[in-house]
Amino acid sequence: MDDATTVGWEKANAEAIARLIHLWDEEENQVPSLGRAAERSAGTVKRGPETTDRPMRTDHARTPALVAEDLVKVYAGGTRALDGLRLVIPQGSFFGLIGPNGAGKTTLIGAAAGLVTIPSGHLRVFGRDVVSDSSAARQLLGLAPQEVHLDRFLTTREGLVYHGRYFGMTKKEAQARATELLAVFDLSDKAGVRPNRLSGGMRRRLLIARALMHRPRLVVLDEPTAGVDLELRNELWRYLRRLHQEEDATILLTTHYIEEAETLCERIAFIRGGRIVAEGSPAELRAEYHGRRLEDVYYTLMGRAAGSGSTSATPEAGLEIDACLTTEACQTADIGHEPPVPRSLSLEENPSQDAIESGRGPETIVVRDPVLVQRRGTVALAGREVRRVLSLWTQTILPPVLMALLYLLVFGGALGARVRQLEGVDYLSFIFPGLVVMTVAGQAFANSATSLFQAKYEGHIEDVLSSPIAAWRMTLAYMVGGLVRSGIAATVLIVIAAPFTDPIHEPLLALTSLVLTGVLFAALGVVTGIWAETFDQFSFVANLVIAPLALVAGVFYSVSALSGIWGFLTRLDPIFYLVAAARGGFVGLDEAPVALSLVVGAAVGVGLISLGTWMLARGWRLKP
Repeated sequence: MDDATTVGWEKANAEAIARLIHLWDEEENQVPSLGRAAERSAGTVKRGPETTDRPMRTDHARTPALVAEDLVKVYAGGTRALDGLRLVIPQGSFFGLIGPNGAGKTTLIGAAAGLVTIPSGHLRVFGRDVVSDSSAARQLLGLAPQEVHLDRFLTTREGLVYHGRYFGMTKKEAQARATELLAVFDLSDKAGVRPNRLSGGMRRRLLIARALMHRPRLVVLDEPTAGVDLELRNELWRYLRRLHQEEDATILLTTHYIEEAETLCERIAFIRGGRIVAEGSPAELRAEYHGRRLEDVYYTLMGRAAGSGSTSATPEAGLEIDACLTTEACQTADIGHEPPVPRSLSLEENPSQDAIESGRGPETIVVRDPVLVQRRGTVALAGREVRRVLSLWTQTILPPVLMALLYLLVFGGALGARVRQLEGVDYLSFIFPGLVVMTVAGQAFANSATSLFQAKYEGHIEDVLSSPIAAWRMTLAYMVGGLVRSGIAATVLIVIAAPFTDPIHEPLLALTSLVLTGVLFAALGVVTGIWAETFDQFSFVANLVIAPLALVAGVFYSVSALSGIWGFLTRLDPIFYLVAAARGGFVGLDEAPVALSLVVGAAVGVGLISLGTWMLARGWRLKP
């Protein structure tokens, strides 16, 4: 909607939203604690409707929660979402970001969370660069995006637990935190329900609970009350106030509701055209722009920015930002109160031995050991992929086994009666290694490709992309599901066919060839899942690349019988070498040198893993 429609809609809702303010004090004690000691908010100013222009809980020597310096982002098509944006969000503040649609709010948030690539400028979370020190920066930030994207294969509790584990929590720790947050957000009775069976308000609450799972120091909420009813909006407001007080969290809130920002936020920045046009407390903004309400300031700023063509910040705001960017600690403007004594911050209630410290000046910000976080996150993601395979076994394991047995029946039974032997081997035993390779290849590819494509298509891949897990670990984790699925299918097939085929000649070689096949095609699945933007593209790789290569790989015939161009083309097919290695292991035939077959398979697999890792690291077709 355009700016005029947005503002008119806000006016129509102003009276209804204002009614919520008067309900706060009498209802606030009904909200469960968020799990931190109440003493953490001792000495702070009470947050109520009557204290809209309260002072911030911040300190002159504390590292800013977020520093954005000269950010530029131009999307494909020429849309300039960020145009040299500069912004400082003090630690411990409740900060609001207001602007019309397309002003750059979501782009800024996505960049901080690692979901949007920024080609120019610097962005730091508590002093940690979001690019060069992404693991630590992402540990310190929790994001509740505007769009609700939740994995429909996971229950409410499982989604929270996996999210916590992506960020380095142990399984036991994540389960305890999930139980706590489900109670806080009144979702305990929905713990075993999948997101698609929740109401819109419940999904919104679950999204905010997920953002809080790993106890981030900066909580980013992108229009959390958009599209919700007044009762739920009131509840969310009370949750956010308690979060700010009890968790000592810095909150960045974007909203189109002017009254919401004026009531909740200690400082507010107005953004238009990818730049900050004004920043200050509600009282400062009203005084500077001679507005009775913050809504009047909005009209003035948006009109002034549009009318003058200038989107630069006010001189005072610019000076403050410059000072913050040129010193290690942000020197925020004195707003008339004695700052609290700096204290050690932690991502968890009781920092464990797996945490490391880093900081500047008098404060210490504790983050988990990045190596441990990476390991735990990778195990969690791989475990999720395996769980998906096992929970959907009627779709992932049973069909390929039946299909392979059908091939055996048709080709081994019908043609076997005519051919009987090939290269001195019973025909059924001759084609069986190729059928196992085809089964492994198809299932490894399908699982990895489908999982990634579906996560991208449904949007919940952002949960993984915003985590501290490195790109190469993500690649391997997504491959694990395909390897398990193909391994189970191949094992069942071999066991069923054992009475009708010859004993395995060299088990180690047979196993090695099947593992290489699984790795190669699981990696190809990762690449395809990232590359494909439509189901047609997804099907193209499966039906017009893999299927033809499998048919000319010598599964049903001996390559020695081919001559000329067909023999040459077959030897260019990497699947041929995998089939040849498998056939050597199963029945002892040497259609190609074993070493050459294994080297070709390994080289192609490594190449595809590297390509998938590069695509994930760059966010190719994943991040705008």
